[in-house]
Amino acid sequence: YFESTENYSGNATITITTIDGAGGSDSEPIPITVTAVNDPPVITVPAAQTVDEDVTLVFNMAHSNLISITDIESNGQSITLTVTNGTFTLSTLSGLSGSGNGTSILNYAGSLSAINTALNNAYFLGSNNYNGNATISLTTNYANGGQDSKSISIVITPVNDAPVLAGMELTPLPYIEGSPAVQITNSITVSDPDDTNLSMATVAIITGYQNGQDVLSCSPVSGITILWDPSNGVLTLTGNVTVATFQSALRNIRFVNTSADPVTTTRKITFLVNDGNVNSNLVERNITVGSVNNAPVLSSLETNPLSYTENDAAKDITDNISLTDPDDATMVSATISIIGNFQT
Repeated sequence: YFESTENYSGNATITITTIDGAGGSDSEPIPITVTAVNDPPVITVPAAQTVDEDVTLVFNMAHSNLISITDIESNGQSITLTVTNGTFTLSTLSGLSGSGNGTSILNYAGSLSAINTALNNAYFLGSNNYNGNATISLTTNYANGGQDSKSISIVITPVNDAPVLAGMELTPLPYIEGSPAVQITNSITVSDPDDTNLSMATVAIITGYQNGQDVLSCSPVSGITILWDPSNGVLTLTGNVTVATFQSALRNIRFVNTSADPVTTTRKITFLVNDGNVNSNLVERNITVGSVNNAPVLSSLETNPLSYTENDAAKDITDNISLTDPDDATMVSATISIIGNFQT
């Protein structure tokens, strides 16, 4: 039998020659026309892939997972990509027409070269916080009717996601000297995409802290141990309880300054939680501290009447009186008055 060279179309000839033993010979050619047959495109895809949750999976030669299309006739191509549990993004749209780049369904047409360029360094991204199985299905067609379909299986491995703090008030919280403890936040929110429980929270005064004056506190919460560290100005809450319980506890944190003459530097308070593996983001709120003028205090005046006899020398009215002022070191005036039985 005759078999043409691979992918050849055109004319071919088989020549048969016979020779007898006396030197005679004869040759006859057999002309053959090899008719062209449309060769379908071929998609080449890598083996099953693995990628971490929320991380892009790039397809290229360097990663040994290049996606490509070959077609010996180099006709114009169209390609459809369908993705489960994620999206697919072509590296370029130059020379292509279509829609859907960066989504789960892409339809584009262009030259074979343009499509292969777009597939080089294209990437898959799983759905937000999703882990499990995903699939990329590819189908290519070209003008003369050829088609090929392939698919790539992807395993998305789980990754622990950090808890998230949000919703903190943006305006500073005012605190006035002598006020009771004030709630720092009533709007902070706590969430975690892959954990139902948290293990720790810290609330810290990181700017302006006055040891011996400033105190952070929290009302008792079932399942949470509360510890105030006055040396560093840090309140720690520990316990394996729900995200909602920690949110309620953080909304219960209070600030108080116990001094009658507080330092008025603005305090910056930070909040942080931990799911047992990673910390959340930090959120913060400022507290402005205002002072009030405290009145001076007189005390210890003798309670017994002072005895004075006519023609006696002048006597000290008191030897015991004391004067204090919690927020002033100097006085500007004093008045001593006879308010009863004054004799001019």
